[in-house]
Amino acid sequence: MHFRSSLSLRDIFANRLPEGRDSVTKRVVGRAGVLLIFLVKFILTCGLLYTLTNWISSSFHELINCLTATTVGLLLRVLGVNASVHDVFIWLDGFSVKIITECSAIFLVILFFSFVFAYPTSIRNKVVGLLFGIPALFLVNLLRISLILVVGARFSSLFQYAHVYTGQILMIFMVFSISLFWLRLVLLVPTKDSPFSFFIRFIASSSLPFLLWLYLHKRYVLAHLHAIGFLLSPFGYDLTLPANLDIYPVTFNTFNVVAFTALILATKSIDRRVKVKGLLAGLAVLSMVHFIFRLLESLFLTFGVASAFGPFVAFIIINEWILPFVLWLIIVNKDIFRKKGILTCPFCRSEKTGIVQHIVARRGKEALLP
Repeated sequence: MHFRSSLSLRDIFANRLPEGRDSVTKRVVGRAGVLLIFLVKFILTCGLLYTLTNWISSSFHELINCLTATTVGLLLRVLGVNASVHDVFIWLDGFSVKIITECSAIFLVILFFSFVFAYPTSIRNKVVGLLFGIPALFLVNLLRISLILVVGARFSSLFQYAHVYTGQILMIFMVFSISLFWLRLVLLVPTKDSPFSFFIRFIASSSLPFLLWLYLHKRYVLAHLHAIGFLLSPFGYDLTLPANLDIYPVTFNTFNVVAFTALILATKSIDRRVKVKGLLAGLAVLSMVHFIFRLLESLFLTFGVASAFGPFVAFIIINEWILPFVLWLIIVNKDIFRKKGILTCPFCRSEKTGIVQHIVARRGKEALLP
């Protein structure tokens, strides 16, 4: 039995409809090429901008930090909270915080800028994304600092937990969320995740892993340090384990484990099997990078090996900002790089542009003949 269609063969070929498995292969290979080019541009842009940021004079960083502190103070006063500001310090009810460069939104902006710059779209779309995305990140970051300052003033014992959750987990997610918003509203990419539903699922998905990691993070870092001590001992380096393994300044950069886990669990477009494989592979990569980072940290900071400084700085940037983003993008690239007009067929769950394409892909062109 043949499916009758009002379309002629000329119409079908004029629309360049794919031919069965060959079209799927072309689409997969094409997407892999797009992803590879995107990742190269994204990583190079991130690396260049982060390097330039580290080379900029300290007076520029001081200016950014003072502006951040002043703006937070103004925001708190607008919200009816009486906070005082002096240079990079903010006081509230006897509790104070010092704003450093990592507290500002500059690293988040670099991450978002690199994503928009590397994404394959027009300059106009990129400019639109940057014009709304960068101010949004600055605003969200100001709200974050205001929130943790109030938490610190009211519940000082919870400050470091609020700090690490909002700083190392929630703000990375905000870059993802704003990027997703840009893809859906400006580029009209039909992603399965909407920013709001993604946010709700992320909060739910990050809660339990965060509590679990609060229990495990010190043991995790200690295990790495034991292994590094064993590895370095034959070369005459006697590594003394630190007496304190506080979240700040020691273990905070391992909390990207929670951010990555929550991102994968919260992403609707990934099926269960891919989520499990992606989580296992991604966590293994994160653990390896954490280990190399601790090794370089020990060589440079503890033993004064000058040649370890460059790689150490590079791994700070890779571990804290770039890696979780790249791992997530690799796993969800099928959804992120979906072209406008390409939808998921409700019958076979593969990507199609319409019912005619579905029939051609599944049954061949002859199925459309009268």
